[in-house]
Amino acid sequence: MRLFYLCIFTISLLSANNKLYLNSYWKKLLHFENNKSNIVSKQFFLSNSNSFSLEDEFIATVKLLRGENGKEIACNFPARYTWLKEHLDIPTYNLESCTELSNFMSTLQKDNIYLVFSSEYPNTPSSSFGHLMLAFKDNNMPLELSDVIHFAAKTEKDGFFTYGYKGLSGKYDSYFLRSTLFQKMYQYNIKEQRYIYAYQLDLNQKEIKKIQYHLFELRKATFKYYFLNKNCASQIIDVLEVSNENKIIKKSIFHLPIDTLKIYKDNIKNITKFTPLISKIDYLMEKMSPTEKSDFLSIIKTNATPPENLSNITKETLVYYYQFLFRKYHQSYSNYDDVMKLTYKKTKIEDSSKNPLLSTQPSKIGFKYGSNGLKLSYRPLFLDYHDIQTNPMQEVEFNLLNFNLSLKDNNLDIENIDLLDIKSLSLQYDFYHPLSWSLYFGFNKNNYLNQLKFENSYGVGLSKELIPNVNTSLLLNIGFDASKSSFDGYVNPTFLARIYLFDNLKLGIESQYKYYFSKKYYSHELFFTKKIDDFNIQLGYKNENFGENYSVKLSYNY
Repeated sequence: MRLFYLCIFTISLLSANNKLYLNSYWKKLLHFENNKSNIVSKQFFLSNSNSFSLEDEFIATVKLLRGENGKEIACNFPARYTWLKEHLDIPTYNLESCTELSNFMSTLQKDNIYLVFSSEYPNTPSSSFGHLMLAFKDNNMPLELSDVIHFAAKTEKDGFFTYGYKGLSGKYDSYFLRSTLFQKMYQYNIKEQRYIYAYQLDLNQKEIKKIQYHLFELRKATFKYYFLNKNCASQIIDVLEVSNENKIIKKSIFHLPIDTLKIYKDNIKNITKFTPLISKIDYLMEKMSPTEKSDFLSIIKTNATPPENLSNITKETLVYYYQFLFRKYHQSYSNYDDVMKLTYKKTKIEDSSKNPLLSTQPSKIGFKYGSNGLKLSYRPLFLDYHDIQTNPMQEVEFNLLNFNLSLKDNNLDIENIDLLDIKSLSLQYDFYHPLSWSLYFGFNKNNYLNQLKFENSYGVGLSKELIPNVNTSLLLNIGFDASKSSFDGYVNPTFLARIYLFDNLKLGIESQYKYYFSKKYYSHELFFTKKIDDFNIQLGYKNENFGENYSVKLSYNY
């Protein structure tokens, strides 16, 4: 008999509400996508079924909300409760009397909400395309002290390749975590010297409250982390969607932080940029006279007590430099206190980095025509050396599964398949000496036989800004290329130059030699790239062992 009444209850519930469980907002609340929920922890769900379904969870939630423990369910799932209450006859519960929920809401700032973007960091696979967070700020609080919710994987101390493999295959559990923007700035803006952009969204108080209710529910949620789609960018989209019952966002197959920023581009009403200390020091040193620069370098090399007659700009640069050493490396020199006591008038820093919203979309398809025939190229993700980039301090090449096909004399041929291609070109300064480095796995014809061969190489080097907007790099790579019939090791010195003639016009030079045991391969390339919205026009010239090639390429970023 009990089973009979349960069936009657279920049928009446579903028919009376026209299958409310299929509503898109119910799917949002349960992170339901591609016929399953992205949440893998059972404690997030109220239904007892081993195979999760929208219908079972809907029936279980409504039944429990109408039962004797209804208030407890409402207190634990306030976003579900408030939405269902708008559509169903459910008892009214005072959510402000929920102890844990009230503590969460009272300690989380609520007047404003920001999308916070941290720029690319190629030393970590998951941060090679930046990191995205949500910040909540009250009107009377500085942005640095705002509350931050971010999505992150629980990783072990795995090596680069293990970390990359697990992140690509969903082997890490992940959660929504809470901290302050000040703490995240220490990690990203100070330790890693990355730019941070805070984009204030035009969401109202009711919409912000919906998001915070849902974040409270997600304290019980565990996800699987995938670097390329189920990551910080896609999960924050899912949370933001809860603010609007009618807004449905279609995510790309590979969803990166820049994709989320561009989806909410029209909702941004204010932008705040946090410039890393290394960029501020570089800017100030460019403004110094030779005497001021000499004074600065003399003090940091000898740890001398700075005299009072130093110029304002020298004092300010010294303070930033010693803050940089202490915060990034925890180094405190004997003259640290003397430098920190310096008084000066702050200089207005005119940073040359570009808003990430103006950057190139990560996927690209292109057609190149030249003396070697027609070529089709496809890059599913990230950046390559030919792109117009936004960070003047560090240009990056990071490609996965990039390939080029050539068509000549009615023959279709594979030119290259880049499985993993990374170049991190961090500029060196008199006061800061990061190494540039490179890593390559893939198949290409860049060898003395002009045959498609597997190649693996590693390299380190130095990058230097010669004059403003003219950056050069020298890398020394070692590696091998191999096929069924040959295996050849080599040493590969490579010279790279990037010259930004205008914001959207780049001149690039790449010259490399591969010295094998008894053979040599060389390649010299010159290109101009012009960016027009999401299109790139590239003129190129390449000279290698097998002759010269002039080309024109049209590509589209999406």
